[in-house]
Amino acid sequence: RYGHFSLLDGNDRRNIEIGFAARRDLVAPAAIAVRSHKDTTFAEAGVHEPALARLGIGPHDKVFARDCLAVELDFGDRTLVLFGCHLKSMSNGRDDGRQATLPVRRAEARAVKRIVKDRFGPGWREANWIVLGDLNAYRFGIGPRGEPVDEGDSGIEPLLEDFAVDPMMRLPAHERWTHFRRYWSEERQELVETHM
Repeated sequence: RYGHFSLLDGNDRRNIEIGFAARRDLVAPAAIAVRSHKDTTFAEAGVHEPALARLGIGPHDKVFARDCLAVELDFGDRTLVLFGCHLKSMSNGRDDGRQATLPVRRAEARAVKRIVKDRFGPGWREANWIVLGDLNAYRFGIGPRGEPVDEGDSGIEPLLEDFAVDPMMRLPAHERWTHFRRYWSEERQELVETHM
């Protein structure tokens, strides 16, 4: 069923990449264009800031932990561009991992925003585009009785500030999660289970 495959080598040392696959009957092979942004630097994207320097990240380092893969689908009467991202991880269960990596995810989100605006110019609001993938960011968790819990800054806020919409917000509050996580917290010395 699938005939359009793109998988480009990104920046992750563990070979975690961003790929694309589509049904053969969706579009003709010549109607798909793929562009990597893996070599974009913090300086080129205009997103370097002191918080990154404190982490030892320089302006000429690559901004994306993996890539921002732009996949353009030409349907003839309209075009849709998918910006596939896998933003910086939260350090595999460390209690301080989310906060420690926040400046990197925030810079990646700002870089994606810049890429979208550069791609479409002044008409970016009218263009057909989607930012998708593993953003490694959750703004709300689900607490007891299905109540939303504000988890604070996630790093993707630049994507939501007068730019994109979060489709999760259209769901009932108790359904706004995509990931169940169970891990041992060294800080709390207990097993933690969360819906994010």
